[in-house]
Amino acid sequence: MLLEVADIRQDLILRVVEHFGQRPALQQTLRQTIPRQGSVKQLIKSMTSNLGTYDVAQSNFISSLPTLHSLQHPGSFNQAFYNSGLFCEHRIASTQTPEDLAKDQKAQLLRWIRAMRSDTGSNSSTNIRTSTSTSTSTSTSTRRATHAPSLEATPSQQDPILNSAEAFLARITALQTRLALNQQADWSLEIPLRDDNGLGSASLRIRWSSAETTQHTNETDSNEIQRVFTVDASLDLPAAAPMYVALLLQGKSIDCAWWSTCAKTVAALQARIPQLRQKLAEQGLDQQRINVQQGWPNQDQTAPAVEIPAGMIHEQA
Repeated sequence: MLLEVADIRQDLILRVVEHFGQRPALQQTLRQTIPRQGSVKQLIKSMTSNLGTYDVAQSNFISSLPTLHSLQHPGSFNQAFYNSGLFCEHRIASTQTPEDLAKDQKAQLLRWIRAMRSDTGSNSSTNIRTSTSTSTSTSTSTRRATHAPSLEATPSQQDPILNSAEAFLARITALQTRLALNQQADWSLEIPLRDDNGLGSASLRIRWSSAETTQHTNETDSNEIQRVFTVDASLDLPAAAPMYVALLLQGKSIDCAWWSTCAKTVAALQARIPQLRQKLAEQGLDQQRINVQQGWPNQDQTAPAVEIPAGMIHEQA
C-alpha cells in the first residue's frame, strides 16, 4: 500500500494512493498472467500447424488429454474437470504418489514446456526463474532437469509451439487466480481434446446457484431448495465445424440449446436429438426444451465475468 499525507493541520490524515488488495501475491500473479495468456484454441492451432515427430513430453501431454467420447459420461467429465489444471497445486500438496498427477493438464504442460526449453537451450536466467544451488559440482544438464517454467519466461521467436504452450499455462494460472480471489460459484476452464481425427478443444463456464421451488401434492405444499446449474461451452473439434451449447439444469429438469454456423453441422445435430433425449432420460432428466439453431449466440458466455478485483483499480486506470 502506498500512502501520501493529505492533511496535518489538526490530525495526521493519510490518503491511499496505491493498494494491492488483501492478498498481494494473488494480485501480482493476476497482473503477470493477464497480458501473457493465450487460449487453448491457439495452442491446438499451433500444434496442428507445426506437425512433426512428437517428442516424449509432447506425446505424454497428448495422451493425458480426455477424448470427446469420454466427456459424454458424467463420471469421465468430472475426472476431466478435476484434471483441467485448476487443482494442480492442491494435488501436489496432498498427493502421496506422482501417478496422481499423470493426467493433470497443468502438470503435463509444465513438463512439456520444461522439455522444450531444454531442447531450445532457453534455460538462461532471463527466460526461466531458477533456484540457487549450494552445490558447485552439479552438472548443467542436471540443473536443467530440475528447472520449472515460470511466469517470467520470455517469448521464443523460433518456437511457436513453445510460445503457445507458455501462453496457455498463463491462461490456466489466471483462471486459478481469479477463482482464488473471487471465491464465487462461477468456474471457467479450457480443455484440449483428442480423438482419432486429431486435436480439438472445449471452453466451458459452469455457474450454479440455489433456487426455492414449491412441490404441490394432494394435501400440502412443500418448499424445496434446488441447485441450478448453467453450463456454456464452445467446442472446436477435428473434422467438425465450431459449435456452442448452453445447458440449464434445475433439479431433474434440463434445457439444452445448440448453435453452429455450418448447415451440415446443424443437420447432424438435429438428427441426433432423439438419441440425446434417450440418454438424458436414462439419467433421469426431464427434457423441457432441446433445440438446434444455425448461427451463433449474441454473447459468448464461456469467458469469465469481467471483474476488477479490489486492489487492481490503479493498474487498470
